[in-house]
Amino acid sequence: MKHFICVFCFWLLTSISAAYAQTGWVQQTVAAPGIDFYSVHFRNASLGLAVGTNGTIMKTTNGGIVWVPKLSLTTNTLYSVKWSNNDNDAIAVGQGGIVLKTTNAVELWTSQTFSNTLYSLYYSGTFGYAVGANGTILATTNGGANWTALTSGTTESLNCISMALDNYGLVAGAVGVIRKTIEGIAWTGLPSGTASDLKGVTFPYFNTGWACGSAGTILKTTDAGLNWARQNVTSGVLNSIHLGAFDKLWTVGNAGKIMNSTNAGTNWIDQTSPVTTNLNCVYMVDATTGYIAGASGIILKTVNGGVGVRTISSEVPGEFKLFSNYPNPFNPITKIKFNVPKSEIISLKIYDINGKLVEELFNNNFSAGSYEAEWNAKNFASGIYFNKVESASFSDTKRMMLVK
Repeated sequence: MKHFICVFCFWLLTSISAAYAQTGWVQQTVAAPGIDFYSVHFRNASLGLAVGTNGTIMKTTNGGIVWVPKLSLTTNTLYSVKWSNNDNDAIAVGQGGIVLKTTNAVELWTSQTFSNTLYSLYYSGTFGYAVGANGTILATTNGGANWTALTSGTTESLNCISMALDNYGLVAGAVGVIRKTIEGIAWTGLPSGTASDLKGVTFPYFNTGWACGSAGTILKTTDAGLNWARQNVTSGVLNSIHLGAFDKLWTVGNAGKIMNSTNAGTNWIDQTSPVTTNLNCVYMVDATTGYIAGASGIILKTVNGGVGVRTISSEVPGEFKLFSNYPNPFNPITKIKFNVPKSEIISLKIYDINGKLVEELFNNNFSAGSYEAEWNAKNFASGIYFNKVESASFSDTKRMMLVK
């Protein structure tokens, strides 16, 4: 028996270590076969919830290492879940106008039902909004005990909501509909410049926000929604968009699509996805740690911003070193190897022939060891580029040639 326990403990520690040694987006072990997840939200780096079809509610208290199914009061699909500002209080909404609320860390839920299916939710602990079919906007000012229907000014489906403040934010939905409130009650229409269905919106700042949707739509505003600029960087359906920190954004969509911008949406790059199923929601805890929820029980996690950096060796090298990329010339993927002799924050940036920064692959803390990063230049033109690895104590640059 003791031998079995020792073997099991060794396996568990090895599995956990392996999970955290991997980089990029890594699939989590979730016992939810056949469940499509539509929303994931984390209170902090450890405490998270995911919801989906059949009223499924999953909870983790250790950063996604283990997900535990929790009792639900419904078999309706749940489309959105949000923690409040404490570890006990959360709300979930979904199909058939269901609204679930817990005040005891997801152990018990209370239920309310409204007329229309609800697709998205904002909740801060006291104030909250739920939006959905037929232009529905519900509001609460007492932590979800009571909800009041607000006039949205549209009958189109409202698919997503993001609030910069409790009474200041945006909703977006079908055929490019965007509505804005500046005091939490009245909602006015804004011209989006698109007829695409908008699936996701993030409005973290007073003036700046982003939206995504069908036909590869990514929109950005810098004047509080009065004008929106479209960025034509992809095709297909994008279901969710989220700001991790400062100017770092992620968006996800159908067929396993994951994209990242490190310059506030000016440029977007594809990140390697371990799945081809539809991805419905992305939530970044910070600039490096994040989660994605999708179809077929998929939950993905990254601890390095989704960048595909592989640990070659944990042996401590004698010095910092940047190696020449391989292959070189390349089209469109090349690998960049570097040695790190001590724990330090390392950045890897790509510059064009004119010295203009075109992409930052990462800016993270690395332990001593040897690493290999991958740059996918499929969105860049042929030409000379430079990769630069830099830390507080080291800097080196290598020349690369992209030939298409």
